[in-house]
Amino acid sequence: IGEWTFHKSIDLIKGGVDLNLREDILKKVAFTVFEIAKQAVLKRMPQEQIIPLVEHHVTTSFKEIIADLEAKNILDHSAGEHVLSQSNIDNMARVQAEAEVPGGTMSDTKILKLASLAMLIKSFDKEKIEKILSKFNQPEAEVLMQYLQMNDLEYKIDSSITKRCFEEMRILLPEPKILSTNRFYSKMLKLIKTHKKESILGIVKNERPLIRDFVLSVFEKREIAIPARVASVICGHIEESVQR
Repeated sequence: IGEWTFHKSIDLIKGGVDLNLREDILKKVAFTVFEIAKQAVLKRMPQEQIIPLVEHHVTTSFKEIIADLEAKNILDHSAGEHVLSQSNIDNMARVQAEAEVPGGTMSDTKILKLASLAMLIKSFDKEKIEKILSKFNQPEAEVLMQYLQMNDLEYKIDSSITKRCFEEMRILLPEPKILSTNRFYSKMLKLIKTHKKESILGIVKNERPLIRDFVLSVFEKREIAIPARVASVICGHIEESVQR
């Protein structure tokens, strides 16, 4: 957290952002680092995957913060562009992208991720696969296509490696915007298959009756009327608690 907030504070100073705005921006950056790193550690991701994951989210969050300041007319667009141009993360990403042109060497990590993605989407229909391929640059799309054409791909890659890649992809993908109580019932059903009833009920024993009843209803295979947003919070709390 200290390292990333330091780098971003330098970007803000060089970008000429007013001192009164810097503290709030850096707090949001620090929160992003904490949340993403926490989730990655809970999912037991290896260190070499956590660092680029945090970099990705810090970059995205920083751009969103600057865009929000512009939308509120707190920062004009030219000033926002100037701040973003100072980003060391963007510079590093650009250098890496330039290095991965045809004839260059693609990193082993990226190749493994493309192979894992190929395993995931190989059963999709042709139109959907082509849509996914269009999101990648040419060398990446070519590698992904090669893996899609391998009939025995699943036997050539260590399952533990693909599992780590899938976990990272899952973190990067946004949660569905439309909340559904049924979706959280399904999540809870998966949790009770791998954890004892006493341990899950113990997590919510001091909560309000509505919350305890929702959790108990999953074990009893009955549904109760509860807002999807509340179900989401309960489910997230239990998922985090059982992983500690």
